[in-house]
Amino acid sequence: MFEKNKLFVFGFGYTAAFLASQLNLSMWQVAGTSRRQEIRDKYLSSNICLIDYMDYAQICLNLKSVTHLLISIPPVRQVGDVVIADFSDILKELAPHLKWIGYLSTTGVYGDHDGNWVDECSMLKPDNERAILRVGAEKNWLQLGEDISVPVQIFRLSAIYGPSRNVLRQLLEGEVSCIFKAGHYFSRIQVEDIVQVLLASMNAPQMGEIYNLADDEPTPSHEVIQYAATLLKVSPPKLLSIEKAKLSPMTQEFYNSHRKVSNAKIKQSLGIKLKYPSYREGLRALLQNCVG
Repeated sequence: MFEKNKLFVFGFGYTAAFLASQLNLSMWQVAGTSRRQEIRDKYLSSNICLIDYMDYAQICLNLKSVTHLLISIPPVRQVGDVVIADFSDILKELAPHLKWIGYLSTTGVYGDHDGNWVDECSMLKPDNERAILRVGAEKNWLQLGEDISVPVQIFRLSAIYGPSRNVLRQLLEGEVSCIFKAGHYFSRIQVEDIVQVLLASMNAPQMGEIYNLADDEPTPSHEVIQYAATLLKVSPPKLLSIEKAKLSPMTQEFYNSHRKVSNAKIKQSLGIKLKYPSYREGLRALLQNCVG
């Protein structure tokens, strides 16, 4: 019925912009929502149509021809997932034409596993409000997919970095603290590798699948910062113990949970070969491209 595939993104942000840049726009239409006027204005001259989330009628009009749907809006207190709350009825009507629904979640749903490895079958132990809301949103999207017989894929993202969002730039701008917590590892993923996972999934949708997105090498954050400083040939910030650091509530939550995220499933099920298997390859590439 439709000449082109059409991707609609609820919450057209950093990851969605990179995904759209990799789609052949002769074969794809791309639309989405953004609450920010400057973002909508940025794409006025492109083939990407961005709509204010409050413009319900225009969103519904665009959704009528959608084949692929990506959700990148976090759930909120008392409402949960806003897209399901506002648009579940129209999504049920669109079901015959929908080929794929992707939901961008977070590895934060695993909570604290005492530094052990977690995979997609590991127990979810959300330990803060945001993670609890994410678990609920995941369940609701998986249930909706089952109800309307549309493949829903949950993507649990580790810390995202890439052009314009990386520790190299933060170092140059003096915006990074080098916090030390003994034996505490973080997982991360370069945005280009997120996009290749999304594209692979869009080409081979499966009912109710969940994927962890992380690189091969969980690493303490201070080691990443020190490596970045070496690349830039600058002195790294002084190590600051976790006990003495003045952390925001969100940063404190990151340090309260400790786990290493396995990416085996995306390799085995989707055939992914990471372009940036560790922070070293990722940061070197960013430096070669003028620090993103």
